[in-house]
Amino acid sequence: AEAHAIEMASGLGALVVVNAGIGGEWFDNRFNMTWRGAAPSALTVGGMTSNAEEQMMVTESTPHGPVRGANGFTKPDMVSYAENIDVAVVGGGEQMDTESHTVMAAARVAAAAAVLKSKRPQLSMVEVKALLMNTADNNVMDLANKQGELVLIGNGVENIEAAINSSVVAWEKSSYQPNLSFGFEEGVGLQRFVKEVQLKNLSDETVTYDVSMSSMGKAGDAALTWDVPTSVSVPA
Repeated sequence: AEAHAIEMASGLGALVVVNAGIGGEWFDNRFNMTWRGAAPSALTVGGMTSNAEEQMMVTESTPHGPVRGANGFTKPDMVSYAENIDVAVVGGGEQMDTESHTVMAAARVAAAAAVLKSKRPQLSMVEVKALLMNTADNNVMDLANKQGELVLIGNGVENIEAAINSSVVAWEKSSYQPNLSFGFEEGVGLQRFVKEVQLKNLSDETVTYDVSMSSMGKAGDAALTWDVPTSVSVPA
């Protein structure tokens, strides 16, 4: 019901920011998204923090994606600070407290979305979500102090300054998702999968990007080949 309501709200032009849940506290495995966090159109946010060396890493409670059975999208979409966040005490006047929960992360990203929309009011909510994800910082570690995977940290933590100043916004053409998901495909013989990326130039000048591929070095990578252009120019 929650996921259906989120999709309906999105269809009416809203951006619904939700927390990914705290499934990491219960099960240390994948497919731990909440129902609301699994809604394709939601901006689903997991939790992260900084360690003593100021290195960004996920919290123990943040759940691990992806969404079981989802072939056109992956979750979570982003992460943000979720531990020891200063909050106002309801009914406490100027009294403050600290709170640790992925709800805090969702609140931060919702605030970032509101700031971005206020600074760039011409953006649709699809573009607001895409810009926040396109410009996110993915330098977030997992609990083993390794680079976090897409299905754990999404595109990373918000970088509101980069989102405000970005001249181009990108999403997958058929799904309007800001990242690419090929889903679960059984590899039998030679197969070809095609994804089209939609680029929209928000500036007054042509923008050119170099295109490259990088890998996390997982087993099976050698079986994959990628056919991408060396550069892409987006006219004004």
